[in-house]
Amino acid sequence: MSYAAVFAIVWVYPQLQKFWFPDNIVVRKAWQLLSVSVAAQLGVLPISLFYFHQFPALFFVSNLLVIPFLGLILGLGIVVILLALTNLLPQFLVDGFNWTIQLMNSIVGWVARQEGFIIRNIPFDSVQMIIGYAVIIALVVFLSRPRLKSALFFFGGLIVFQSWTIWNQTQVHQKETIVLAHRTRNTILLHQLGDSLSVITSDSDNIGTISTDYAVAERIQKVDTSVLRNSYQIGDKKLFVMDSLGVLPLEEQLDYLLLTQSSKINLERLIDSIRPKKIFADGSSYPSVISKWQATCIKKEIPFHYTGEKGFYDFKF
Repeated sequence: MSYAAVFAIVWVYPQLQKFWFPDNIVVRKAWQLLSVSVAAQLGVLPISLFYFHQFPALFFVSNLLVIPFLGLILGLGIVVILLALTNLLPQFLVDGFNWTIQLMNSIVGWVARQEGFIIRNIPFDSVQMIIGYAVIIALVVFLSRPRLKSALFFFGGLIVFQSWTIWNQTQVHQKETIVLAHRTRNTILLHQLGDSLSVITSDSDNIGTISTDYAVAERIQKVDTSVLRNSYQIGDKKLFVMDSLGVLPLEEQLDYLLLTQSSKINLERLIDSIRPKKIFADGSSYPSVISKWQATCIKKEIPFHYTGEKGFYDFKF
């Protein structure tokens, strides 16, 4: 992000200065600071949306307030270092340098606390990030040298960006999946049906940001929570959840067996009884118990998936 911001400032800032050069020095300095802020924000915008899925609407305010401090802090910093090396550093200069940094941090903290101006949960994938940079580059080229070719490239990029967004939204309505997530001391199944998400969990107070992150990534519009059951039908396959109660499944053969809450069972006998095709363990069980389950599965030559090691598992319909 630092490289992108610096590159954008070097390239975009001069182009913005060509549009307007105020005669009033105060207005000119304010316009220069605003131009630097806009240029830097354009440089990091696609990356920021892709990784953080949020946009700070007050970025120009924070930059206008902070940028003047940077030159002062850098200049004073060099003076402080040189005087400190020669043992001629006066205490008032140290106090002034510390006060300047504290004041800048206070301003940054105040702006950061204005959470009402932060636009959150913006869906943005890697393809949109690449197309977004292409659109920004085309826009800057068009504004610096207005040509039909650059205009077509810019508007073509916008059309491609919108088309990809619409296509993604269409795919969401056709998607159904169940995801086994990893959460310490909890069992979480995420059931997505179109743009709706059902968070199936044994502890609704211990979900964290899993459901929010998934909803943003998958463009989910509606989220609800339900209580975990023991048995689920996933397409033509069956999933049984074995919890601390140790209730045995009625089926003689299962496709998936999920072991939770450090269930005290004889896994070898259970495997011989129901013959599961794949066994899972999540973050609700102790690592020592999971290690024993894994050893048993290796002995019985049954695939074992522990979310703490292999991450989430997507049950395809």
